[in-house]
Amino acid sequence: MQHICRQSLKHKGPIKPEKRVRQLDQEHVAFLTDEHNLEAWSGKTLKERTVLFHRRFPDKRIAVTSLRRLYL
Repeated sequence: MQHICRQSLKHKGPIKPEKRVRQLDQEHVAFLTDEHNLEAWSGKTLKERTVLFHRRFPDKRIAVTSLRRLYL
């Protein structure tokens, strides 16, 4: 328990650029959960959907597992 408390009180610096690429904003979540996109992508695998997402947002990446969690 003490370890968890110490970790939460530590000063956290700015987010590294490699992690910023994977951090989704509300705009990205809205795009992924848009009814029109879900219909258009209904026959595609999660891997294909991650590629389509990256083509739409070249500065962002999403892993297959993250996309799966988002849809659940």
